[in-house]
Amino acid sequence: SSVSWSPVNQYLFISGSYDTVMKLWDTRSPKAPLYNMSGHEEKILAVDWSIPSLLLSGAADNHLKVFQYNDEKHGT
Repeated sequence: SSVSWSPVNQYLFISGSYDTVMKLWDTRSPKAPLYNMSGHEEKILAVDWSIPSLLLSGAADNHLKVFQYNDEKHGT
C-alpha cells in the first residue's frame, strides 16, 4: 500500500502492506526482503523513510511504529 525510498542509498526502499508487515528491500536482490518488521495488528497504510536512521509505518490500528536503521556504509 505504500513505498518510501532511502534518502541516502539508491538501492534501498521500504514497503508497507495490508499483511501488517513493513519490509526493507534492496533492488539488487529483489527475490526476498532484507528485513521484515512487524508489530502492527491491522493493515499498514503509510511508510516513511525521510530521516536516514528511522523507518516509520502507520497502520489502521492507529499506531505509529518507528524502527531504527543503521547503515554503517553511509554512516547513518
